[in-house]
Amino acid sequence: MIPYLAIKDSMDRALYVSVGVTAALLTMVGFMQAVLFGCSWKRGTMHALRVFTIGASAAGVSYGIVKALDK
Repeated sequence: MIPYLAIKDSMDRALYVSVGVTAALLTMVGFMQAVLFGCSWKRGTMHALRVFTIGASAAGVSYGIVKALDK
C-alpha cells in the first residue's frame, strides 16, 4: 500500500514499484529462510527462486480471478 500512498500522480508507476518491491522481498525472504536453516548459498538461491515463483503465481492467479469476476 505504501507505493500507492507515496506515488499519487501515477497509479501505473505505483503498480510497477509495488510489483518490484514485492518481487525483491519474496526473493530475499526465501533466500534468508534457507540460509538461516543451514542451507548452502546455492540451495538458498534455488529456494529464493521457488518462493518467488510461488508468490508470483499466487498473485497472477488472484489477478486472473478478479478480472474474471469483474466482467
